[in-house]
Amino acid sequence: MNWKWYIIILLLIAIFWSSAYQFTFGQSIYASDPTEITVVDGDTIRMGETRIRLHGVDAPEMRQAGGRDARSRLRAIIATGGVLSCVFLDRDRYQRFVAKCFTNKKIDIGGEMVRNGYAFAYQAFSRDYVVDEHFAKENRLGLWRGEPVMPWVWRRSRLK
Repeated sequence: MNWKWYIIILLLIAIFWSSAYQFTFGQSIYASDPTEITVVDGDTIRMGETRIRLHGVDAPEMRQAGGRDARSRLRAIIATGGVLSCVFLDRDRYQRFVAKCFTNKKIDIGGEMVRNGYAFAYQAFSRDYVVDEHFAKENRLGLWRGEPVMPWVWRRSRLK
């Protein structure tokens, strides 16, 4: 095979690879069936091969107290919400897409998690859900029934 064919094949592979996994920020992705969505933990979902981190929220880690409750709550919101749409805003250091996700009833999933006390406003990145967190805390909802350890504090303590 001559070298020109190698270059053409490499270019075609590069074009396919970049178009298959390239999303424009502000672009939306939809799932019309909740079974198309895998809930990884309380603040991360997967739609097909696309990993999505919910914008502005931080939920307990799976090995942390409340982590399984947070994941269960996110599963319940998605299961009852119908069509899910996510608007991409950024990428995090783990190369997950950071997005705001909504049900077909226009419910902001991140806000719902925080307002019900199963995730926390991640103020290092956004102040979008601070009011929701105050509501959950004042009403002792979800994880606020006890004395939760913030996920970022728990992660830092695990590094020592």
